[in-house]
This record gives sequence, structure tokens and C-alpha cells, in this order.
Amino acid sequence: MQNDFPKYFLILFPFFFAALWVGISIALALKAHWFELARRYPDRTEEASLRLRFQSGRMSGVAMSGILTLDVCATGLRVSIWRLFGPFSRPFFIPWSDLTVARRKMFFVLNVAELDFGRIGNLIVPAHVADRLGGAAQSHWPEPDPFPQETSKRAFQYELRVWLVGTLFAATFFIVAPRVMAPSAAPPPIAVSILFPAVVFGIATLVRFALRSRN
Repeated sequence: MQNDFPKYFLILFPFFFAALWVGISIALALKAHWFELARRYPDRTEEASLRLRFQSGRMSGVAMSGILTLDVCATGLRVSIWRLFGPFSRPFFIPWSDLTVARRKMFFVLNVAELDFGRIGNLIVPAHVADRLGGAAQSHWPEPDPFPQETSKRAFQYELRVWLVGTLFAATFFIVAPRVMAPSAAPPPIAVSILFPAVVFGIATLVRFALRSRN
């Protein structure tokens, strides 16, 4: 029986992983109020005047990185997610009358916009994303125009700030955590603790910048 364990493990693991993936996606969708929003605001068959793919944001505290699609339509905003990450998360459609927007800063340097969906949930997106949505929605958007135009320089400056913030937080963790949790063990070199997140976040930043240029 013990000799059969690897065989059964290889057979059952894909089913276990799939069930775990679906369970986690459902739990996160519940926390983000996605199902409630989809029930309250079912999708509509309207063409989009602007479609922004591969968008990132925080939906009711749940981080969604590069997996959202935002559609500006005549009567509202459609929000959808990659089916791989939300197999049961149907798109929802927020009428303009139920959408409010509040601008603020995150981590003191990142300009963001909080989109509130009828007091059921909210989505925090970068300010430049809200500017593009508002520019396409025009008078329907719950903020006065004009909105700043997206340029390569502005996009680069924003992504650079995101890279700096991410690298700072990650490097601080890698430097402080080992020294606090295991003071008797040899900590990783400070240079490695800084360079590793700098490279990882740098690659992610380049990918995001390329995707922004495509939208």
C-alpha cells in the first residue's frame, strides 16, 4: 500500500489542486462582495466605448493584479474578471447613477481613485485608470472634467513610484524579519535583501508599463 502512495498522489493531486483553486477563488469573491454585486447589478448587453484590459485594483480589500477588465458603456461601467481567477464570478454592470468616486493617496505617494458601487463594495484603482474611464464616460462620470491625458512620461513616473514603494516595503521586510524572528541565525546580506525585490518588482513594473501602452 505504501508503494502505491506516489501513484495515487499523482492521480489525485490535480483534482485536489483544482478544488483548492476553486475554493480560494470563491472565498476571495465573497470577501470582495463580487457575487452580491453581480446579483444586484446584472450585466447588460451594451457595447463598450472604452475597454481597459489587464487592470489591477483592490476590491473591498482583495488585491486583484492584472486580472480585471473595465468597460465604459453608455449607461454604466462593466467590471469583469478573468474566468481562470473567478470561474463563478460573472461580470456586473454599475449604472452611472450608482457610482461615486473619491480620490486619495495610498502609501503617501500613489494617487488612487476609490470607485464605490452602490454602497455594496468598492474598487480602488490607480488615478490614471479613473482618468481614462472618466474621459470616456464624459458627463456621465461622477467627477468634473477635464481629466489629465495619459502620456508615456506620466505612465513611467507612476510605475517608477510603484516600483520604489514595493521595493522599499519588501526590502524592509527581508532585512528586519530574519533579525527579529531568528536573531541567532545568520541573516541574508543586506544587498541581497534589497536587490532581490528590486529585480522582481522591476520585472513586474516593465510588464505593467508594456500593458499600459497597449490599452
